[in-house]
Amino acid sequence: MDKSIFYPMLAMMALTFGVIMLLAKRRFGAIKSGETKDLSYFKTLGGPSTEPEAVQVAQRNLANLFEMPVLFYPACLAAAFFDKVDTVSLSLAWAYVALRFLHTLVHVTNNNVPVRFRLFFLSFFPLIGLWVWVAL
Repeated sequence: MDKSIFYPMLAMMALTFGVIMLLAKRRFGAIKSGETKDLSYFKTLGGPSTEPEAVQVAQRNLANLFEMPVLFYPACLAAAFFDKVDTVSLSLAWAYVALRFLHTLVHVTNNNVPVRFRLFFLSFFPLIGLWVWVAL
């Protein structure tokens, strides 16, 4: 079994862990500085957030990393299982990861919504391509 397909998966996991650390840094910083005063929001995460925008953006990006990427991981595992790890599947997997890294970078920095949307939309194509390639 060619294990090279696991490297893009590890990169996506690293991105997810990186955003978790960014969220923790921003959230604890906001609590420490007093920007986040009402901690009752965290009991149920219901209602409007009392956190600063930078914290909300990191939280939303983390949620994004548990949406479409849940289709990425099984595609990579299927490629490994069905012996479809090759230049095509690796290129598609790395393209997806690169676009997701760029999406996160835009989201947690300047949050330019049109650029962010394009990156999100473009990342859809290598993911579909990976699934089609594995299925053929």
